[in-house]
This record gives sequence, structure tokens and C-alpha cells, in this order.
Amino acid sequence: MRLQYAVLCGRHKKWRGAEVPVTNEAAAQRMRAIFATQLGPAVARLGLRPAQARMRAGLVATQMLGLALCRYALRLPPVAAMSRAGVVAWLGPTIQRYLTAPNQR
Repeated sequence: MRLQYAVLCGRHKKWRGAEVPVTNEAAAQRMRAIFATQLGPAVARLGLRPAQARMRAGLVATQMLGLALCRYALRLPPVAAMSRAGVVAWLGPTIQRYLTAPNQR
């Protein structure tokens, strides 16, 4: 299974009804813990240099937190109505690029 599919399908349901991390320090700390214990180690297993793995994991987090904010907190109708397959189809290539593209300067 591709890592991007696992990232997109694996954890986003936990954010339903969650407080928005940008306005609540406890929620922000929970998001940082998920990053440190789940996303960061998953990306590190790709065999990248540590700095590259951290940067790429951070980029993946930007997409996932944006998805969570728009889908579950703001409930933007077009995003909230998307199927799981639709979310994967649209965001998957971006996540894949963050994980596998050549290093950028």
C-alpha cells in the first residue's frame, strides 16, 4: 500500500468534531504528538536523510491539517461531501509528490 493512501485514509476520521488546533493549545499539542509519533516515523521509514524526512512530513501535515480543517471543522460543502475515494484521488498525487519528488532548493 502506498504511504500516501495510508496517510489519507488512516487517521483523518479522528479529527471529526475535534477542536481546531490553531485556536486551542491542547488540540495543537495533540496534533504535534500525532506528527511526532505517527507521521514523522512513517516518512522516516522511506530512507531519507533526517532533515529531508522532517521537511517532507511537515509538508504532508499541511495537506492533512488543511483537509481536516475544511472537511470537519469548517465543513466546506464541496470538501465535506467528497467520498474517501475522491479525497484520495485529489490529494494522493500531492502527498505522493511530497514523499517522493527529488529534493527542491
